[in-house]
Amino acid sequence: MKKLLVYIGIVPLFVNSIANMELSNVKIHNAKEARESGLFTEHSDCGTSNLSYVVASNDKAVQIDDETVYNIGSISNSTLVVIPDDNGQKPSDLTEKLCSILKSRTQNHFSNDQNLINNLNGSNQERSYEWFAPPFAWRPTSKSSVYTIGNINVKTGYKFNVTEGRNQFAYGAGRGYTREIRNGNEVIVAKWYGIGTARGASAASRRNIPWGNVAGYRAFHGKSLAPHFAIREWQ
Repeated sequence: MKKLLVYIGIVPLFVNSIANMELSNVKIHNAKEARESGLFTEHSDCGTSNLSYVVASNDKAVQIDDETVYNIGSISNSTLVVIPDDNGQKPSDLTEKLCSILKSRTQNHFSNDQNLINNLNGSNQERSYEWFAPPFAWRPTSKSSVYTIGNINVKTGYKFNVTEGRNQFAYGAGRGYTREIRNGNEVIVAKWYGIGTARGASAASRRNIPWGNVAGYRAFHGKSLAPHFAIREWQ
């Protein structure tokens, strides 16, 4: 029995080691190298000498526990990394808008933490999305319907609540991104960041979740901490 427990404990370490080996050490500094690397499904220099944005490939992403790791091959910090949805798609109008946005922005351009570019009126107004979770289990992820365009050192925030008068109690987490060095590779890591607990009329919020120079859909999931479902909204 002790040997069996030891083997079971080794399995996750072995799987993670294989996953880390898949992060090939690729150096990318221009459009030609980006095209040849296979790490990106799309890239553009927007008419400049440096890469302005790249679209990460879901096929090349590595899942390690609850993190999704995208190898970005030593691209410049100023290059925006676009994360597609689960089907490898991005908003159809993103490409034509992206270069104009990137050319016009400065490092501190986004004072409201997020720029919702596929909202027709260009508004940064927060939208609300429904979520629910079963008892003591994480609900499948709820995603925003608009793309968030970040910038260097930008952070984002989340807020969620539960239904009043139903004795609901829940914990929530929001998705954020960090740029790291792992096994000698520069990577973008999608992580879940705890927001806190909501109960009754008391909502939970957190405003310091890292996002950085990434474009993607914000996402939330929750877990009911009571022996019944929790349901309400998140922003």
